[in-house]
Amino acid sequence: HNSLFGIIDSLGAGTTLGEHFGDPDILVCDDMGREAADFFLCDTSAATPRVVLIHAKASTQKHSCSASGLHDVCAQAMKNLGYLAMFSQERPARVGSNGWSKPWRADIGVVNERIRRGTGTSAAIWKKIQETVNNPLVQKEVWLFLGQILSKQTFETKLAKRTPPAEALQAACLLHAAMTDVAAVGGKLRIICGP
Repeated sequence: HNSLFGIIDSLGAGTTLGEHFGDPDILVCDDMGREAADFFLCDTSAATPRVVLIHAKASTQKHSCSASGLHDVCAQAMKNLGYLAMFSQERPARVGSNGWSKPWRADIGVVNERIRRGTGTSAAIWKKIQETVNNPLVQKEVWLFLGQILSKQTFETKLAKRTPPAEALQAACLLHAAMTDVAAVGGKLRIICGP
């Protein structure tokens, strides 16, 4: 519960993030192995339907601007952008084996239900997500959900210096490239990080 996944699972309840999550009808954890995203969030019934690929990354040590931590999560997000491409035939590896109906297991514990919101088989839920991606009115987003990897205030302060430190410039380049790649599939990038 006290983790990035806990915040995502609760749709940001009790935080200022709740308004960004909204009230989606689908939330699925695809984390581990050949994951397409840590979570798929989909709102199929909203006036403007929405699909969000959430990539979460946390560090056990606090960093104000970790370019290497950003590199890992940006790379994960970029290699999986095909899932947001209109009319793509790609599907997450777990969908074929009904893997979203199987538990999530890690050294910290077990979560019995990967399908956090929504009903049906993995294939049925993926079909709804794919239909939403193919809707010309869809709002597509990629979220980088960062724990102890980036501080917005520190990052901005470092970038404003006459000679910004290398890690701030590298982080800015990574985020700019990610934003550009997400825009190429008609999406928007959102960074959720520390103050």
